[in-house]
Amino acid sequence: MLFRKAKQERKTLCRKYPSGRKKISNVARKGEQTLDKAQRKGWLYGLGILLSLFFLVMPLSQARAETVDVPTVRVLIDQPVTVEIKIASGRYGLIDEQTGMPIDYQPTQGDWRITAVGRALQITSGGQALPRTYSGPIYLHGIAGTENILEINGKKYRGNLRIYPPQAVDQRGLVLINDLDLESYLYGVVGPEMGFGAPQEALKAQAVVSRSYALYHLTIRQRSNSLFDLRADTSSQVYRGIEGERDHIRQVVDDTRGQVLHYDGRVIEAVYHSNAGGKTESAQFVWNESRPYLEGVTSPDDAYAEELSTATAAAYRWRKTITAQEITERAQSITGRDIGTVKAIRIAEKSPTGRVIRLEVVGSKETITVDKLLVRALVNTPSTLFTVASAVTSTENTIVGKPTGNSTITVLAADESPRAYTIKEASVFAMGADLIPRQVDAAKELFILSQGGLNQSSTIEIRPGDTFTLQGHGYGHGVGMSQWGAMGMSIKGKTYKEIVEHYYGGSQRNGRLQIVGDWGT
Repeated sequence: MLFRKAKQERKTLCRKYPSGRKKISNVARKGEQTLDKAQRKGWLYGLGILLSLFFLVMPLSQARAETVDVPTVRVLIDQPVTVEIKIASGRYGLIDEQTGMPIDYQPTQGDWRITAVGRALQITSGGQALPRTYSGPIYLHGIAGTENILEINGKKYRGNLRIYPPQAVDQRGLVLINDLDLESYLYGVVGPEMGFGAPQEALKAQAVVSRSYALYHLTIRQRSNSLFDLRADTSSQVYRGIEGERDHIRQVVDDTRGQVLHYDGRVIEAVYHSNAGGKTESAQFVWNESRPYLEGVTSPDDAYAEELSTATAAAYRWRKTITAQEITERAQSITGRDIGTVKAIRIAEKSPTGRVIRLEVVGSKETITVDKLLVRALVNTPSTLFTVASAVTSTENTIVGKPTGNSTITVLAADESPRAYTIKEASVFAMGADLIPRQVDAAKELFILSQGGLNQSSTIEIRPGDTFTLQGHGYGHGVGMSQWGAMGMSIKGKTYKEIVEHYYGGSQRNGRLQIVGDWGT
């Protein structure tokens, strides 16, 4: 009877868990054979065998449906010539990944020293040099069952460490890759990126966004057989290991565990930046690639940076003075061409949000044009959302741009108070002295020039020794979530879900953006 029930149970399990049918059948058949023999020795013993086999098979199938493994991320943390490694917590073994053989276990003195020798690795364990070098990679792997933390050149990191020798003949540095689960990685990212004192909902938004960004890139990079998925700096996300953790940061990561942003069923590249200056930019105007979840949206709460303190105000509104000589040197560095003495710079094109996407530099030998991200490199500004103001030497009021009709503009006077003026067609429209232009009608390209003041223009002529001023808003590329905007929204009571929906949901809000759990699986 028990034998017949075992066969029936096998068929039921196969129907219920089709993905595990083969494994269930093989295990269950062995159980049936064992049970058939056991029936001769005693039904109680046989029943125990059946139950143990049943519960052995069941969790294997149910685990697939109920539990998802945390993805592992590989982070390039440093490229030093020598690395000193200590065991801060737990137990580790050192493995030669080329052969799969162990090199060493935790040394009695608790440290390793690894140095690049040509394109090989020299290892010192517990103060004693090992007799041979290794071509690498070598892997410091934590022993299961303990909280494993490494101290790498004085900084502590969770997880494991993979070390590659220099990857080219002309390189001297080792390649250090911290190999750890995605959630532990986020413990060291969210605080350094958003700020430890940020409101809780903004921190949760950062956790979801950073998790999505990391998962997107680890998927792409692992397909391409790259050595690592992310860097530990602003070229990816700022990651500081244990140093970047706090109790409340770990809590917001745990509260959003596994949550990522999907658009049309796929995890998104959730890029973000510090401050949008009032409106985010569409990806197409920065990276030549249009994505529906990276459209420009209004971001009025960016002004929270200015409201919070004078120390943070420059993230929202800034002014930078630059010399003609600096432009000359940067132009040559960026393009590799000698353009001679810089005579003028010209804003050749702006995006719909007002960001400069093409800047022309007129030199005595030739004229060059830089675009998109190279604009920031040329003028070294926090963002590309700026206008150009040049020192005025003329004592005459001057028309810089002739309006086509009556228009009203707002300028910021020397006392920082805004003043409105009506500009009339065919008349001089410079108004008074010491006026600093604040806002100009971009559609009509209207500019103001005042006696002894500054002018806002798309073209500035430069003479040797001249300086000019860039006035702008925002910090960063301007695409995706504004971190200051997220903080401002959080202060006003918005939830992290509302924050990410605002910045990545697109102007249509059509439900294509979703927050999903289990890392999007």
